[in-house]
Amino acid sequence: VSPLPRQADIARAEQVLRNARDEAARRYLGSAPGPWGADAAVPPAARYDDP
Repeated sequence: VSPLPRQADIARAEQVLRNARDEAARRYLGSAPGPWGADAAVPPAARYDDP
């Protein structure tokens, strides 16, 4: 028997992801030390590949 619910709580999962993105952006833009701040790698350029 799994301890996980049968159906995912999509709204809760989305909020967790939004919070993580907000925190990563805050640290990056604030130049906080560490891998999510001043020491973060440069993000790759956005691009679109035709299938």
